[in-house]
Amino acid sequence: IGLCAEEQLGSDDNTISNSIKLLSNLMQTNFSTQNPLTTLKVEIKHLLMYYRLQRELYGDMISVEVKIPRELNGYVIPKITLQPILENAVQYGIKPSGRACTVTVAGELTADKLDIYVLDDGIGIEENALNSLRERMNREDLAQDSHIGLCNINQRIKLIFGQEYGIAIESSFGSETRVRITLPAKKMEDILGEDR
Repeated sequence: IGLCAEEQLGSDDNTISNSIKLLSNLMQTNFSTQNPLTTLKVEIKHLLMYYRLQRELYGDMISVEVKIPRELNGYVIPKITLQPILENAVQYGIKPSGRACTVTVAGELTADKLDIYVLDDGIGIEENALNSLRERMNREDLAQDSHIGLCNINQRIKLIFGQEYGIAIESSFGSETRVRITLPAKKMEDILGEDR
């Protein structure tokens, strides 16, 4: 498909070819199942590929700022954790706002935990809807849930690391939504060492 786009448009630097390359890279990451964990550095790279794909669709309406300290790069995170959160931010917070918005990704170590924050300045979530979402995130049946990505992330984190970990959502309707991902503060070499 990429080659057809290049031939028909006469250039390998066009929106269709660029989008196909990004989608291909995203799919390679998504289908790689050897280890359910990756490093925060690799997960951010995956997030930024998805962001570039969204920029092809929405242009300047979306911007992403990554404020992860370099010393956190080697810490583990389940694969495909950040991308669905960005996808939700775009779908439910930014797109309905009709204005340019920013998603900020930040992180910090607190004692033996790693907290990663994904904050968007979109329309936020109304209080009743937020309470309903929090309740659904703690259910085990995901089949009929419209926010299956968030529920899935929460359950995967709890399954891999334990019930004290997972995601929490805060929102101010009309202004912002903040997702906090809490993980154990472990580096990939710590995990690989435990498996040997």
